[in-house]
Amino acid sequence: MKKILFFTLSIMLLLGLSMIQAEDKAWFDMENCGMCKHIGAEEHLMENMTWEQYHIKNGIISVSRVNPEYMEAYVRANMNMMKTGEKLMTGEQIEMCGSCMHLGSLFAKGMQSEQVKMKDGGIMLFTSDNADIIAALHEWADKNSAEMKKMDAN
Repeated sequence: MKKILFFTLSIMLLLGLSMIQAEDKAWFDMENCGMCKHIGAEEHLMENMTWEQYHIKNGIISVSRVNPEYMEAYVRANMNMMKTGEKLMTGEQIEMCGSCMHLGSLFAKGMQSEQVKMKDGGIMLFTSDNADIIAALHEWADKNSAEMKKMDAN
């Protein structure tokens, strides 16, 4: 699972090369985003996982946790995201939401990532030595948190 999550997120680097402005897109789109739709397709996965992000001085820490009975769905979603990433690597155009596009642009600018596997999810560190990238990461994490609160309220 570690390789799957790392590959999926690192593939976002390729997105930054052929991306349109993220502001023109829905921030999250579990139906149409080529990456996110795999999570949305797994019945009840969204309600049985959490995703929290924390600012650190050189980026963010992103923590995903999944209820044990939904780990298979989580792994399956990540496998499908990896397949989508492989399509992107061949040059196929994939519809992306604002969050995925924004993260991809940060990879394209040199952001680094590291993953720590957990038995109930994973931790991703997104870091940079570039103050502009760090500020953009903090903004990305804050927008993700705000948009997740809106989704939870509905």
